[in-house]
Amino acid sequence: MNAAEPSGPGGTRGRPSPTTLDALLSSAVRSDAVDTDAQRQAVAAFRAARDEGAHRARTRRRDDWRPAPPRALSGSAEA
Repeated sequence: MNAAEPSGPGGTRGRPSPTTLDALLSSAVRSDAVDTDAQRQAVAAFRAARDEGAHRARTRRRDDWRPAPPRALSGSAEA
């Protein structure tokens, strides 16, 4: 081990070992307790906002990644 590079978790230089990384990611993604009341309230608030039309705004073109619709040709086709 080099004194200039401190050892990271799992004994590697600055990088956690795959098992430590897996454990860290798993604990970040999963929660032991789910607040069902808060979840219910959040879904109800979203549905109420959606029903009131809050989510009916058009998507900005730069945020819409779907293929662009074909454009109608304008002007003369003669060269």
